[in-house]
Amino acid sequence: MGSDFSKIEAKRLELCAEPFQVRDCVQSAVELLKNRAEAKKLYLKCEVENNVPMTIIADIVRFKQMLINLTNNAISKGDFHQEYNHS
Repeated sequence: MGSDFSKIEAKRLELCAEPFQVRDCVQSAVELLKNRAEAKKLYLKCEVENNVPMTIIADIVRFKQMLINLTNNAISKGDFHQEYNHS
């Protein structure tokens, strides 16, 4: 991702905008990090709200990488003592 910033600054970043299933992409990212979370005694769970479109058009590689990076940062740096309930 670091080289992406230099490409953005040079206005040479190419995105591959294709339709993909949001829930499948999110679930795939969660599956990749599940063992890491469990090693830290965390339960990784992701729920996609019903109002999120089933399919979006975006660069799936960068979208998934963003999800992985954000989740990985939360696992690495988070201090979790209670479950968050957004209801």
